[in-house]
Amino acid sequence: MDFRKKEQVKQAYEKARVQFSYDYRELLKEYGLTYKDVAEFMNTTVSTVRQKIQSDNISFAELVTLAAALQGTIRILIILPRP
Repeated sequence: MDFRKKEQVKQAYEKARVQFSYDYRELLKEYGLTYKDVAEFMNTTVSTVRQKIQSDNISFAELVTLAAALQGTIRILIILPRP
């Protein structure tokens, strides 16, 4: 993979990470939940939940657990540019 493609992948990853963090916080607000609620579900601390939501290296299992804390599921959606 050449440098330009690597940089595009890196930028796409960062954009998806930031979007997930934003969307998750919005869901918490929308459903009247707190980081503490999520932490209790996950049997961890509020600090750990915040770190996971903002992590640049979150696993799929952690994403699934965060979704389950909101009684949701994970669905991967690939958005392609229009031809």
